Amino acid sequence: MVATLLLILSTLSAPAATPSQPISSKTLQEKIEARVGKEIITSTDIAMMLEGLRSERPTDSAEDLRKAALSALIDQALITQYLNDQGLGISERDIEQRIAGIRSMNGIQTEEQFRTLLGQQGLTFDRFKAQLRRQFEQGQFMQLMRRNIEGKLPKVGDKIGQQELLAFYKNNESLFKSNLEIELQECIIPFGAKPAETEALAREFQAAPAKFEACVKQHSQSPSKAQNGILGKFTRGMLRDDIESRVFGLKQGDVAMIRMPGGIQLLKLKKVKDLGPNKFDDIQDRVRERLAQQLIEKEIQNTLAELKSKIYIKI
Repeated sequence: MVATLLLILSTLSAPAATPSQPISSKTLQEKIEARVGKEIITSTDIAMMLEGLRSERPTDSAEDLRKAALSALIDQALITQYLNDQGLGISERDIEQRIAGIRSMNGIQTEEQFRTLLGQQGLTFDRFKAQLRRQFEQGQFMQLMRRNIEGKLPKVGDKIGQQELLAFYKNNESLFKSNLEIELQECIIPFGAKPAETEALAREFQAAPAKFEACVKQHSQSPSKAQNGILGKFTRGMLRDDIESRVFGLKQGDVAMIRMPGGIQLLKLKKVKDLGPNKFDDIQDRVRERLAQQLIEKEIQNTLAELKSKIYIKI
């Protein structure tokens, strides 16, 4: 049950902050840090975002981290209002139906059992709901951005489209040089009562890849444990962007550590195979998708900039 729920959490569209210790009203005095139109950003929101950023950007100063956390939260608030204005906001009913589906999939009969399970993984029910809402909103927003740029994308098979894709391929050859097939092994360690100890344990295994088998056998709470943690073979484009950038940058035998809402996922690069040079004719769909990603990113930045010029923001 825990393993399945962790797997669900790991598929959230963006990494969520997981505090090294629970954030409560006893340790944090709640106050409003910013207003974005009808949305507010609280000190708790910033604290939770900061925890995730610290592990991702350990060399950044406290001031830079706070600025990054606040910027990300402002963008999220803008996305929420944009979706609401489009009549595509995420309702409480949407969240409840998703949670009901997760409970059903994991055989959890009551909400109390679900809350207890979340607590065992270092999550509160309200925080879990907030993460699901963010997942829904980001997915909805990305679909809209994709729809906006679809008409600008060249078509595979179309003569003019082929020329545009070939030009993009030649101008960005470095993006398509790597043609590797990797095999990954996984160990998921759920947060217990002391998340800081879980992180310390994960870092031990990350620093000693030769002991990874012991991590899988003794600590992993993933469905992949039955296969000794082996997830299979992957090429670029098969994994989430944030995961892909981490694992394809590893050397064979190295381990990446990825924080999830309910625990820490360790991914070991077991094997690397060079499949030979990428030929344009073989990867046209991949070239088109890479071009789409660039156009979507520009569309996101333009949309957020326009929203910032229209929506009242006070920090």
